Amino acid sequence: IINALVLAGANLQAVDEHGRTPLIRAVKDEMSDSLVTLLLEFGARVNATDEQQNTALHYAAMQQPSAEMRNLNVIRILLVNGADQGIRNVRGRTPLYKAIMWERLGRAVELLDYGADLEAVDNNGQTALYDAVLHGNAQLTRLLCERGASLDKKDKTGQTALHYAVSQGRSEIVEILVNAGANVNLISKGETPLCRATAKSNKYLIAFLLALGADISVPSPGYSGALPIHLACIGKQMEILKTLVDAGSPLDVVDDEGRTPLQWA
Repeated sequence: IINALVLAGANLQAVDEHGRTPLIRAVKDEMSDSLVTLLLEFGARVNATDEQQNTALHYAAMQQPSAEMRNLNVIRILLVNGADQGIRNVRGRTPLYKAIMWERLGRAVELLDYGADLEAVDNNGQTALYDAVLHGNAQLTRLLCERGASLDKKDKTGQTALHYAVSQGRSEIVEILVNAGANVNLISKGETPLCRATAKSNKYLIAFLLALGADISVPSPGYSGALPIHLACIGKQMEILKTLVDAGSPLDVVDDEGRTPLQWA
């Protein structure tokens, strides 16, 4: 029926109550690649957007191939017909960001193979890498790192992807980021990753960061120049304190206000 309507000259630019064209609906509803191709051949605008400023490519990026595999090539079809990967929706998210957000590895690979911008940021100043990290998805995090994502970029809150991984206690993600070149001593929102792990009393991640090369002597401006050992003392975390001392942290070091770790206790 749909094919007949298209061939009969149906308006392919008409929109539904959500601003979606027939092409967007066809992709969103996981209709066949052949129908998507037909709509494009008859003049459907490949970069038309709905009320949320999502294009057909945004919806394609969110989907796994259907059970019948009828929409297996939809991303390639859209891109070959001029789909713009740089279009951002109302939240500033590109199709690649949506693929990462929905944890669609295959779709993300396709978009990257066709030149998706790894550094495009959403309204929060976050790239797709942030979303992979926040989802705790090691596979997607590794993919984006391997494809060259910037690792020390800061979002609008001043935080890097590594700092979010530390905040969430995701040791596997931390390891992927650091091994890919993320600065394990970068100060973000006033604290180093090691200071953040100490403030959260995460003894396992502290040991992990130290093994990855975290420097115990880098002060955190957000804590008046305190070192991790100061934070361990104020939190009365004896196991963490021992770990830091064993790693070489002195007990007589002072913060910006001249206080030693014992004076923080």
